[in-house]
Amino acid sequence: MKSKIMKLVLWDSVVTTKKALFDQVATLLQENGVIESPKQAIKLWQQREKAGSTMIDQLLAAPHAQGRSIKRNTVVLVHTCKPIQQWDEHDDAQNFIFCCIQQDISKLDADIITRTLKLAISDDSQHAFQQNAKSQIIKILDF
Repeated sequence: MKSKIMKLVLWDSVVTTKKALFDQVATLLQENGVIESPKQAIKLWQQREKAGSTMIDQLLAAPHAQGRSIKRNTVVLVHTCKPIQQWDEHDDAQNFIFCCIQQDISKLDADIITRTLKLAISDDSQHAFQQNAKSQIIKILDF
């Protein structure tokens, strides 16, 4: 069985707040048929954020949502021009991997998303994120 995960890239976003970034990514998801309404994804992300930080390390956050309203498993790589101040209560974030997961995700797709997140925290990725090396990051993460 072949994975059907959609991978999108949003590089050098000029947004400066978490709310604006949620709005921008949710709109991108709607435009690509992943969700019907941006509000659906935003609500799921906000619920997840209340449960705890989505910071993976000092360079990367991974907001994620899982629900019936998500039509296709999708991963969005985002880099902002400037860090989002206080992404969680303590840390700023400039690189993101938004995961939108269907309620009934297959094991194959779950494993691929997990692999992507593990690659994102590899030494090679961390170095590429520090250098703002878009093409290198896309290659490492297989986008």
